[in-house]
Amino acid sequence: MNNEPRPMDMKAILAFVILIVLILLIPNYWDWIGYKRPEPAQPVTADSTQAGDTTALPARQAATSPATLDTAGTAMVAADGFAADSLWRQETVTVETEFYQMALSTRGARITRLVLKDYQYTDPQRRGENIVLLDSTDQAGLEFRMYDPALDLAAAPFRVDKTSAVVQGGDSSIVRFTTRTQSGAPIEVVYTFHGARHDFGYRLIVPQPQEAG
Repeated sequence: MNNEPRPMDMKAILAFVILIVLILLIPNYWDWIGYKRPEPAQPVTADSTQAGDTTALPARQAATSPATLDTAGTAMVAADGFAADSLWRQETVTVETEFYQMALSTRGARITRLVLKDYQYTDPQRRGENIVLLDSTDQAGLEFRMYDPALDLAAAPFRVDKTSAVVQGGDSSIVRFTTRTQSGAPIEVVYTFHGARHDFGYRLIVPQPQEAG
């Protein structure tokens, strides 16, 4: 049996690169379809001598501070624009198929590591090692932007329906990330993985944009 490392298939690498580029271009889709982003809410000046009706304030006025973590890694305050969840904990989701290993973070529901199992480096320093297509820290990784600039999806605290998945052959597996905005609108990021395929599915489900008045 030939144990020589399998040479890099440029078509497969190119397919991954194109997939990543398409994901990163999602923000431009809103501009392409002509959607006009709503203007940021103007600051509200309150008279400290009078008791005001806070129910009329814009939702963005009640935004929380950026997430802060205690030593256990639990978010005490959610990211701006998203519902607070004192029980939220940042987790890493691991996915393994016949062709790659992937890690995803519940902060931002983004891919933080992607390793190809069936392709190895051919240079002398790393010969025989699996190709690492993406390897980033928690502060990096693929970033998805929302049509509303007040919602920073990369910092959003997501919950996930599973923390690991192993997919083989003709099987497939769905990993679903969910979060809510401060107004209660649900946002979902759904990945679909296939056992015997290099590609995977990505679906972002967001609230219907509201036209600016």
